[in-house]
Amino acid sequence: EEINRKESSFIGIKESIKEKYLSYFYNVDYLKYTYEFTKETETYRDTDILDDSIRKKTEFYTDFLRPNNIPFGAGILLMKDEKMLGIINLFRSSELGDFSDKDMYILDALKFHLANILYDIISKKEEKTEVNKVVQVMALNNDLSEREVEVIKLINEGKTNAQIAEILLISLSTVKKHVYNIYSKIGVKSRMQLVAYMNEI
Repeated sequence: EEINRKESSFIGIKESIKEKYLSYFYNVDYLKYTYEFTKETETYRDTDILDDSIRKKTEFYTDFLRPNNIPFGAGILLMKDEKMLGIINLFRSSELGDFSDKDMYILDALKFHLANILYDIISKKEEKTEVNKVVQVMALNNDLSEREVEVIKLINEGKTNAQIAEILLISLSTVKKHVYNIYSKIGVKSRMQLVAYMNEI
């Protein structure tokens, strides 16, 4: 699995450390080797994955974790249908010490909730991308204006004419005019027919 730089968030980590991790150390992170064996959402603690006598000899530990005083790690591998959704990595300084069994219990209690939330976010994002592609095809095939494209997207979200007027800051009669034009250009007579046409595409 490659890390998605655009979708990654680092909290409480300096920009320079983040860049080092993304550009090099992600590829030597010993956690990477656990991903291919993980089939469902799991919590982990670095010191449970590798014995410290081995862990402290890895390049990731000697050149990244120890110099940045974040030698202890734990987190959650977020999975759905055996597919990696994301990773939550938590680090601790040597002063704070390793993650306790209580910490791991809390992570374990949260793991499925977080996996489901992330799955919903990703699904909605993918659905929105798919709708955008479909609407662009419709716009090209039916000579739709930019405003009509916006109206179609909102109709697909289940918005009423009044809600569309409020969102687009236009009058209700203007929305009705756009809807009439959309129906005429596409050759449908109702919202249901419009959505069915989109599903066909």
